[in-house]
Amino acid sequence: HSGFAQKTADIGIWGGTSNYFGDLHGNVPFQSFNANYGAYFRYNFNARIGLRTMFLTGSFAESGEIEGMPWTFEKNVQDLSLQIEVNYLKYILGEKKTPFSSYVIAGIGVAYFPYDMDPLVIAQFNANHNKGDKIISGSEIATTIPFGMGFKYTIGNRLGVGIEYQMRRIFNDRLDDLEDPLAFFDA
Repeated sequence: HSGFAQKTADIGIWGGTSNYFGDLHGNVPFQSFNANYGAYFRYNFNARIGLRTMFLTGSFAESGEIEGMPWTFEKNVQDLSLQIEVNYLKYILGEKKTPFSSYVIAGIGVAYFPYDMDPLVIAQFNANHNKGDKIISGSEIATTIPFGMGFKYTIGNRLGVGIEYQMRRIFNDRLDDLEDPLAFFDA
């Protein structure tokens, strides 16, 4: 009995929504959905393990409160990541014997987004803040850890569809334009 690993590659498009989980209070989870889209290239080492590079772009927006004060932000974010994808069942696109599988994903990436912080606004709820007195405006590049799960299904020899849920841990506190707004100078 002999066997071999079938190495293949896929390209695809991705469409979905984004939601924010962060420092704001009083916001209703999953209330604001923002359009996102992207593309990926996946190299399949075998029927169970693949490595994909994924680019996503779209908007993030949320309204809520910080220390009883209303806060709103909206911005476009770009994300580039490298993810390992592990199928629960054997899955080879176009194979009738392996037409579907659930999977998990995890990886590492970077996100790029604008950052605007006005210390006078922060002073409304933290008079002793350590943010200085000048408006800060610029761009941020932050490390991310994407992780999630999904389900994919073959609908033709070269075409498949899927549904996926991903989250990203962003190692930067500037997405909501707050960056630790309760930090203060020791007097």
